[in-house]
Amino acid sequence: MTPRTINRKYILGGVLFALGVWCVNLWLALPASWSENERGTFGDTFGMVNSIFSGLAFIGVVWSVSTQREELEVARKEMKATQKILEKQEDNIREQKEATKLQSFETTFFQLFKLLTDITTSMRYTYGQRDEQGKEVVERFRKIIEDRYKKETGRQHVGVDGQLVFMPLEGDPDKEALRRAYKGFYDRYGDDVGHYYRSLYTVINFIDRADINEDSKWFYAKLVRAQLTSGESALLLANYLVGHTTPEFDALLEKYGLIKNANDIDLLTMDFRQLANPEVFGRKYVEECKSKQKLTD
Repeated sequence: MTPRTINRKYILGGVLFALGVWCVNLWLALPASWSENERGTFGDTFGMVNSIFSGLAFIGVVWSVSTQREELEVARKEMKATQKILEKQEDNIREQKEATKLQSFETTFFQLFKLLTDITTSMRYTYGQRDEQGKEVVERFRKIIEDRYKKETGRQHVGVDGQLVFMPLEGDPDKEALRRAYKGFYDRYGDDVGHYYRSLYTVINFIDRADINEDSKWFYAKLVRAQLTSGESALLLANYLVGHTTPEFDALLEKYGLIKNANDIDLLTMDFRQLANPEVFGRKYVEECKSKQKLTD
């Protein structure tokens, strides 16, 4: 039984009680043996009944206000429930839009990524009986630049514990020697390696300009970066240092640390790492540089 039903029962009971009192009062005032003065005096007693009716009227007003409050409270709850439903629907629509947007991005991304892979795989290097393809060609390009750089500087391997290694460079690296070595390489193989650079830039630039959140951008950029070998990283480092890239490509190399996989066993990386912006080697390397700086300060 609802509160409204209970209130109605009490109101109806009060009205019937007041009406009964009034009727009893009227019946008692009608005996024929009473004189007019007696009847007039007794009629004044109906003031009590009028007071009861006034009280009941006040109760009715209170009940009406209470009922309206209940109705407003119910309406308020319904509005809140409706608002929650609408908010949930908006969230669902937003999630669907984000999912559709991400799906569209991934479709294009993997097509570009496959194109980069195909371009890398199709690269060939033939010299005498030597026939290399794909990532081997990139590594061969790194070796060609390294050999040219060694001729420019006289840097040679030394034997350490039965292994041939490069000793750390004494003094400042010769950037002009690297520039001459790279120019000699690029004049001959620029068409092949240039296509590779442009394809890599296209993929990374597409990620950076996509309408997705920053975490997702980093996820896909790291996916591309993970496919780059140390040879590719050394090649990118040389290209970056001699200025054969564009400012836009340089910014992307630094933002996403695309040369992270560069290895110091490569002569070019060993000698020229210090000349590059630490950000091109990734966030971890930047933190290591900051820690070393604090120790020296």
